[in-house]
Amino acid sequence: MRADGGAGFGISSANIDMAASTSAENVAPEPPAPPTPESADEPVRLHAQLLACVRESVVASDLEGRILYWGPGAERMYGYKTAEVLLKPYRNFAGAIEPPDEATFRRELLARGYWEGQHLQKRRNGQTFWTETRISVFTDDQGQPAGFVGIDRDVTERKQAEEILRLSEEKFAKAFQTSPYASLITRAEDGRVLDANDAFVDLFGHAKTDLVADSTLAVGLWARPEDRADVVAALRRGKSIANREFRFRAKDGREIIGLFSTQLIPIAGEDCLLSSINDVTERQQADARLRESESRLAAALDMARAGSWEYDVATDVFTFNDDFYRVYKTTAAQAGGYRMSADEYARRFCHPDDVDVVAREVAAALACAEPDFSRQFEHRIRCGDGTTGYVAVRFFVVKDAAGRTIKTYGVNQNVTERKLAEEKLRANLERFQDIAANVPGAIYQLQTGRTGALEVPYMSSGCEALFERPVSEMDFTGLLFDHMHLGDRALFEHSLAAAAQKSERWSLEFRIAVPDGRTKWLSASANPRTLPNGTILWNGVLLDITRLKEAEESRRASEERFRLLVKNASDVIAVIDAAGFLKYVSPAEEPISGFRPEDLLGQNVRDVIHPEDLERTVAAFQTTVAHPEKSHRIECRHIHKTRGWLPVEIVGQSFLAEPAVQGIIVSVRDVSERQQAETEKARQLDELRRWYAATLGREGRIAELKHEVNALARRLGEPPPYPSAEGAAP
Repeated sequence: MRADGGAGFGISSANIDMAASTSAENVAPEPPAPPTPESADEPVRLHAQLLACVRESVVASDLEGRILYWGPGAERMYGYKTAEVLLKPYRNFAGAIEPPDEATFRRELLARGYWEGQHLQKRRNGQTFWTETRISVFTDDQGQPAGFVGIDRDVTERKQAEEILRLSEEKFAKAFQTSPYASLITRAEDGRVLDANDAFVDLFGHAKTDLVADSTLAVGLWARPEDRADVVAALRRGKSIANREFRFRAKDGREIIGLFSTQLIPIAGEDCLLSSINDVTERQQADARLRESESRLAAALDMARAGSWEYDVATDVFTFNDDFYRVYKTTAAQAGGYRMSADEYARRFCHPDDVDVVAREVAAALACAEPDFSRQFEHRIRCGDGTTGYVAVRFFVVKDAAGRTIKTYGVNQNVTERKLAEEKLRANLERFQDIAANVPGAIYQLQTGRTGALEVPYMSSGCEALFERPVSEMDFTGLLFDHMHLGDRALFEHSLAAAAQKSERWSLEFRIAVPDGRTKWLSASANPRTLPNGTILWNGVLLDITRLKEAEESRRASEERFRLLVKNASDVIAVIDAAGFLKYVSPAEEPISGFRPEDLLGQNVRDVIHPEDLERTVAAFQTTVAHPEKSHRIECRHIHKTRGWLPVEIVGQSFLAEPAVQGIIVSVRDVSERQQAETEKARQLDELRRWYAATLGREGRIAELKHEVNALARRLGEPPPYPSAEGAAP
C-alpha cells in the first residue's frame, strides 16, 4: 500500500452488491440528483436509501479505477464530497492497495471475484487510519467484469485496542516469563497447564513441553491434591488466595514449600488460574534450623543451668530472664521483676565475701579500651532458698563510637556441683596421695602413646623404693622398662595387649634389676579405662613380691620333698574329705592292699573297712573331726584285693579347715607281721606260764616235806636237818 495516494491498483473497500451496473460513459460529471419514484424504479431507490444508512464507506469504480459511486459513508470517512471525486482515480482520494505484482493481483481478483484485508488509509486532512476492506467484482449484462465495488470499515480504534492489548500481552508475557517466582497459567476446571515460565521449569524440573501437554494433578505438582480443589473452590466463592503456604512436589520427588498466590482470569471464555509460587523451602528450613538452634540453645542453657543477662551502664540496671533466676533458685515474681540495679543485685545475690570480686570485674570492663573485651570469672552467690552456690560468669562489652562501654552482655552458669565436686576431688586427691605414700609399693598409670609404644605417665613416690633408684625428670617409662628383665618384656606387652582386647582387668608378675645386681619380683595389676581419643589408660598398683616369691619357692621345695617322701613311704598316705570319700591315695596302697590308688579314688571309707570294724572306725573318724588339734589312732581290718581282709593301723588328723588340704590326712600301715609276732609272743608266754606253774608246784612240795621233817625232828628232840627251809613258806 502507498500512504501518499500515488499510483496503485484499485480501490479500498468491502463487498456490497450494486443493484445496477454503471459505466463511465453514462455517469454525469456532476452528482446525479437523488432518485425519485418518478425517475427510478422502487428497488433502486431502496438500495440508495440503504447505502445512505450504512456507516461504512461504499465506493464503486470501473476497471480502470475511476470512481463511479461515492457513498455518504465515504464522504464522512475520507472528507471528500461526491462531486469532488466522481470519474476521478480512486488513488487520489484514498489509500490504494499496492500488491507486489499488480497484474497477478488483478488477474486473481477477477478470477476469484473478491479480496479482503486491512490496510492504511488517509483522510483529506492528512490523518491516517486503518480500514478493514472487502473488494468485489461486478459484471455487466453480459456477465463480463465491469468494475469494482468496495466497502471500508474504520477499524482504527480496534487496531489501537489490539495494539494496546498486544503491548499489554507482550508486557505480561515478559513479566510472566521473567518473574523470579515460579508462575503458571492453568485451567480452573481440570488443572491443565496452559503456560509456565522459566522459573517454574527451573524450580520443579518439568520440561515446558511436558507441562503444557498435561495437568498439575497428573504431574503430581500438589503434594496434597485436595489443596488445589480447596483453592479453586475458595476463588469461586470470591475469596482471595495470596501468599498461602502449600507443599508442592518437584519432578525428582523433592518436597517444595511455597507461598502460593493465584487469581481467576478468563481466557477464551474459560476460567483459568494465574498463579505464582514463591519457593520458601530454604527459608522454612532455615527458620526450622533457627528454631531448632534456639531450642537447643535454650535446652543447653537449661541443661547447663545457665541464664543470660545484660547491663546498661547509663542506667546502672541489669535485665534478667527466667533462666537467670532459675540459676539463683528464685523467680521474677519473688525478685520483683526482670530489672534490678547493680547495688540491689550485689546486695541480694552476691556472697558478701565476693562482692569486691564482682566490683573489680565490672570496673575492669568499664575501664578497658579494647573493643572486643571479654572476661570470665567465678564467684559465690546467695540463692533464693538461702543456700550458697557458685556461678561462672562469662561476659563481653559493647562500646560506643568514643570507646566508652555502654552495655555488657553475659551468661551466668551454676557451677555449684562442679565446685563441690572439685572440693571433694581435692579432698580425695589428698587422701589418695596420703594412701599412695603409705601403700607398700607404687600406684601407677600405663597407656599407649602416640607412637604406639607403652608409656608410664605417672607413678607414686613409692616407685623409688621399689626400684631402689631415684626417678630422673619424672621418666617413669624409663624407670619401668629400662630395668625390666629382658626375658619378661615381651610377656609384659603380650599379656597387656590381650587384656586390652577384652577390656578386662590385667595382672602380671615380672622381674626387675636393682642397682646392687639383685633381682626383684614385682606384681602389676591394673584396670582399663578407655579415653575419648580411643586409647586405653591402665590404673594399677605395683607391689614388691620378692619375699613372697622366695617363700613360694621354699614352699615348692618343701612340697617337692613331701611329695617324694609320700611317694617313697612304705605306709599309705591318704586324704579323706568331710563325707568320708577318698581324695588322694599314695602309691604305697598297691603293695599293701593290692589295689592301685586310682582304683580307690572316690570310694568311701565304708567300702574298704570290715563291717565288724565299721562302727569303731566311724566313731574314730568323728572324733578326729571334732578334735583337729591332735592325731587319733585305730586298728581295723582293711579290704585286700586277693586275701580278703588285712589288719591295718590308721593314724589320722583333721585338716578340713586348711584351704590347701580341706580333708583328713591318714597314714595306713600293714600290721599283719606285727600281729603275727604278737600272737607268737603270746603263745610263748603262755607256755612259759604253764612251765613256770608246773615247776613252782614241785619245788613247793619239797619245801613242804622239808618243813615237815624239821617239825618231826624237833618233836624227837633232834635239830632240824633243813634249817634253810625254816623261813620258807609252807
